[in-house]
Amino acid sequence: MFAGQVKTRSSWLVPFSHDTTSHAVSWAIWCLATHPEIQEKLYTELIDNFGESDSEFCTAKLKELKYFDQCVKEVLRLYSPVPA
Repeated sequence: MFAGQVKTRSSWLVPFSHDTTSHAVSWAIWCLATHPEIQEKLYTELIDNFGESDSEFCTAKLKELKYFDQCVKEVLRLYSPVPA
């Protein structure tokens, strides 16, 4: 692939990746807003792992958030930003 082709193709990649991220986050917020019992369970998991103070945010703690991971995967399954 020539340098010009790479530049042309990459110029549309950033806006589309931004759009898919905002799409997923919007649907996740909507799902949590319409399912308060799930929102509460997720909130409890976050408080249990991070506390109510400004504790350190790191990758190791993210791996412990099993319910959070399930919620994200379910939103992406239900409202895929990229058509299958």
